[in-house]
Amino acid sequence: MNIILNVCKYFFISAAIITAYFWCDEMLKNGLSQKKLYIYAKAFLIFLILIFVANGWRSHGI
Repeated sequence: MNIILNVCKYFFISAAIITAYFWCDEMLKNGLSQKKLYIYAKAFLIFLILIFVANGWRSHGI
């Protein structure tokens, strides 16, 4: 069961990273300013950290 959960977790992390890469690429193509891109990237990182924290709490039963 743990193996399945880990595979799912890594799959979603990989999908999120790939999505972020292509999303940033699209934004740069559309001429988005660097400052705006930086703000979006920071928001996305905070979102990922929150997911990791939530997963940690759930796995420890808090």
